[in-house]
Amino acid sequence: MKKQLFDLTIEEFTSVLLDYQPTLELSFCCYDEKGNFINKQITDSEDEEVTVRGTYSDFYNAFLKKPCNNGVKEAVKGFLDSHFDYDMQLNRLDIYNYLEHITSNFHEERIRIVLNEMDCFYNMVYLEDIDSDVQEQYIEKGWEIPTITRKNKINGQDHTFEDFEAMREKIYPCREFMYHNAIGLLNRKLQATKTSSLIYSDDFCENGRTMKITTDVLVRLLDKTGINENNSDKTKIAKLISYITGFSENTIRQRLSNQEELTSKHKDEIERVNKILSGLNIGISIKYNKNR
Repeated sequence: MKKQLFDLTIEEFTSVLLDYQPTLELSFCCYDEKGNFINKQITDSEDEEVTVRGTYSDFYNAFLKKPCNNGVKEAVKGFLDSHFDYDMQLNRLDIYNYLEHITSNFHEERIRIVLNEMDCFYNMVYLEDIDSDVQEQYIEKGWEIPTITRKNKINGQDHTFEDFEAMREKIYPCREFMYHNAIGLLNRKLQATKTSSLIYSDDFCENGRTMKITTDVLVRLLDKTGINENNSDKTKIAKLISYITGFSENTIRQRLSNQEELTSKHKDEIERVNKILSGLNIGISIKYNKNR
């Protein structure tokens, strides 16, 4: 079954990136209504039913590209019509477009969900299957299986493990490149989202602070030390406050130039910070218009 890019599930998308096809199963009845054995092409056993396992490509190549019992061919065709065929090539722009679509323009929580889904598929499905495959190939070819030694963080002892990463790289070089490219893109977008929410928003911080009140508090503290807008460069004051708080230097500078009145919507935060200032006995408090 063919699919358009945006119709892919996260699992299907990840499989395409890894050039990986999961194993499918299809059971065949070996006798017709008259009791005649009809699936000699599939098996020589006399079981009433036989289960065939393989990838989408395995089924297609074995039963649809070659002459085959019509009943078997129809069964396989119907079976494959309900499964994605994985015959899709993606470039970097395709990857970007899909991830932008599936995360709704890289929404932070959606990025986390997609990252988790891709990581789970990679570790719990792909690696389990592919590691078994590369190990078998090493054994069949008579190659020495590489090992890696790691220190146990609990008891400090060294433990030696089979180096599946090295085996995968030798058997399937560069196979995971596009997958890690996609993961890297999501991680960069996630980091940019965190930075944006912390630095460039004048009304948000994880602990409930706002840029306006935080700036006003620090301006008053600086004034106590003799540093104020009358004797110091606002740009330098904004740079210092930005360094301390993580809020945008540009929005802090705008706040210093435009002392917009605080209103009752800031009541909770102002009361909280005034309580802290009162405990320091430094004669500083933040005021707001209680009628607005």
